[in-house]
Amino acid sequence: MSLLVHNAAQLLTMRRGIGVLEKSSLLIEDGVIKKIGQIETSSRQHRIDAQGCVVCPGFVDSHTHLVFAGSREDEFALRLKGVRYEAIAKAGGGIANTVRNTTKASEEELYEMG
Repeated sequence: MSLLVHNAAQLLTMRRGIGVLEKSSLLIEDGVIKKIGQIETSSRQHRIDAQGCVVCPGFVDSHTHLVFAGSREDEFALRLKGVRYEAIAKAGGGIANTVRNTTKASEEELYEMG
């Protein structure tokens, strides 16, 4: 199977650091990147129009979380105001607060949050 991601505003390459190609395409065949740059199209290719997008092939964001209880919105607002994480933690916030809230929650409550 062949997939063409075309018309990308920018395509990031990872050769010797990060490179940027403007208005480029990416051809993937059988799950392997075969070509980047200006690519001729074929009617046999599945296509994704990436107009206005930045394409970063191979990027995997492995930052995930299990279900947790509570909200850290107030802490986020404090961080935006310049309050350091250490001060938030000393005041009872931070990850320890999330752990306390999650421990107190029932399995049903956690299920509903997820």
